[in-house]
Amino acid sequence: MVAVDPKSVPSAHLFTVVIDGVETAIHEGVLRSTGGGTVAVVAPGVLEVTRLHHVVVRGGGGGGEVRFTRCWHAAAEDVGAASFDRCDAVRVAGAARGVSVRRCRSADVERCAGAVAIRRCKGAARVRAARELRVGRCREADVAGCADVAVERCRAARADWCGALALGRCGSADVSRCGAVRVDRCRDASVSACGTVAVRRGRVSVVEAQKPMSPPPMYQQAEPVLASPVEIMSNNPYANKHDHDGTTGPTAQPPSHTFIPIPRSRASTSKHGQLTYPNHHQHQSNPMALVEAKPSGASTSAAQPIFLVVLDGVETPVHDEVTTLYGAAGGTVTVTGPGQLSAEGLRSVLVRGVAVVPVDNDDGEGGGGVATTTAVRFTLCADAAAECVGAASFDRCGAARVEVAREVSASRCRAAEVERAGKVTLERCRDARLRGGGFLRASRCRRADVESFGEARLARCKEARLDWCGTVEVDMCRAVDVSRCGAVTGERCRVVNAAGCGSVAVARAVVNMVEEERMQ
Repeated sequence: MVAVDPKSVPSAHLFTVVIDGVETAIHEGVLRSTGGGTVAVVAPGVLEVTRLHHVVVRGGGGGGEVRFTRCWHAAAEDVGAASFDRCDAVRVAGAARGVSVRRCRSADVERCAGAVAIRRCKGAARVRAARELRVGRCREADVAGCADVAVERCRAARADWCGALALGRCGSADVSRCGAVRVDRCRDASVSACGTVAVRRGRVSVVEAQKPMSPPPMYQQAEPVLASPVEIMSNNPYANKHDHDGTTGPTAQPPSHTFIPIPRSRASTSKHGQLTYPNHHQHQSNPMALVEAKPSGASTSAAQPIFLVVLDGVETPVHDEVTTLYGAAGGTVTVTGPGQLSAEGLRSVLVRGVAVVPVDNDDGEGGGGVATTTAVRFTLCADAAAECVGAASFDRCGAARVEVAREVSASRCRAAEVERAGKVTLERCRDARLRGGGFLRASRCRRADVESFGEARLARCKEARLDWCGTVEVDMCRAVDVSRCGAVTGERCRVVNAAGCGSVAVARAVVNMVEEERMQ
């Protein structure tokens, strides 16, 4: 590399350029490669890269812009804006304002707070965590975690965890876990676990949530999940059960209470028959008792569980029926309806959804999913957690934690932690930490830490920090730190510190434009 023309336009933006494994810092002048490619600062904060074999550009601040033309492998990391024209393989990891890709072979974009436009890619276009996305005339489009998406004239399209999605004139499309979906003139489209679906023309198959999946066998290992006796009291005194002599039928004399000793291994399975309640009640060590178990004529072992409840360290499968679990220190877990679970007054409880919609991972293998039709409500619990459920709500809980849910609401909780949720609503929470989601509305929270949300609206919060969000609106907040977000609006805030954002327009507030290093 030889530096020429040192008297070109100086710039306060410092770029780090890696060309064929050699790292160089540039803020003015021109770098010329031995192969004929150039890297030049054409304007303050604007870097132009032309005809290089392998190049990576980093930095430049939130206002820096990088333009790639006719490069083979081109990558931009943590830049303000990036544009690619007639390149082979392009990659973007972090853009504050926007990304434009035109006539490239393949594109891979992650974490863009602004708008992304991809046109005429010969190969695959993969986008993760963008605010606004427009894809047209590509061979394959793979989208996930975007707020507003429009895909047109692609042979194959796949979308997951998006807000609003519009598909037009695509060959095949696979859509899952999106908010509002509109399909127009697609040859073959499959939509599953989405909010609303509007079809104008074309062939579309809407797939509902699949039936609950069976949990793994409990006795595959020497120590089962429940290694303590469980008492089952059935309301049906004439259920079909085995008698002492091995006969079955309505002539047998079933007791009103049945004691089922769960063995420590397969070889130690108990062969005793029925015991009366006074004989075995004093040996019962399980703090939970399963009551009102199964309606008449149904088998408890054949039912499929819809929840896995970990109550005070004990894991129990819960079926879609009227069932109540009791905690050791008080509190109950009750199935209030089909797919509806309520937990109240418990010390430690974890609810995991079992009825999932299978989702393929990025590597093509089958992965986990989310039970989109289930809902869990926690009230007055010390430590409450929900995983892979449709909706989760917390009311006056100590610590609330959610991972993978379509809708989450928390009110008057001491601490709330949410990861990968569609819509989140918080009110009067002391500490809130949110990572990855579509829409957030928080009001009257003491501290809020938000990252990678499509749209966030905060009102009357004392301390707020937002990073890598699309649209941010803050009203009547005391101290707000915003970095690498798209558009920041609001009014009547005391102090707003912004770094690397697209646009900042907060009325009646002291707005400080700072560097990203000072924000970290």
